Amino acid sequence: MDDFRVYGEFTGENYKKLINYASLFCETFSLTCFKGMRYGAQVKQLENLLSPFRLQKEIGTGTIGNYRKGSKVLYYSLVKESKKVLLSVNNIFEWQSPQRYEDIIFYIRGVYWLRTITHEKYMFVNPRFKEHNQWLINTLNAEIE
Repeated sequence: MDDFRVYGEFTGENYKKLINYASLFCETFSLTCFKGMRYGAQVKQLENLLSPFRLQKEIGTGTIGNYRKGSKVLYYSLVKESKKVLLSVNNIFEWQSPQRYEDIIFYIRGVYWLRTITHEKYMFVNPRFKEHNQWLINTLNAEIE
C-alpha cells in the first residue's frame, strides 16, 4: 500500500495541534542528519536539548524512504519535554537544514504514521492509520490523496 500525500496548512495553531495530537498517539519521532549537508550552530543546541530523549541512531542505507546512504536517522521518545522542543518552531517544514535536522517522522507502535520531506514541503501519511488520518482532515482541514 502506498503512502497518501497530505496537503494543508501546517503552521501556527495547526502545527501546534498536530504536535499535541502526535504526542497523544505517537511514542517516537525521528529526524535525519543528511550525509554531506552543512548544518548551522543551531543544530548543536538542538542536539543538546533532545539528547536525553534519544533512543537510537541508524545509518541510512539509501533504501528507506528518502534517506541518502550514510545519513544518520535519529530516533527520540515523544514525551512532554521533547514535545516542547518540537513546539519551538512554528511550521512542520522548518525541520530542515541548515538550522535543524530534517524530515520529521512520527511513529505509532514502531510504524510510521506521518512523514515529511521538508525541503520539498511534502507530507505523507500511512494509509493503515485511518482514524488518525481522518483527524487531519476533520481538525486541520487537510486534504489527503
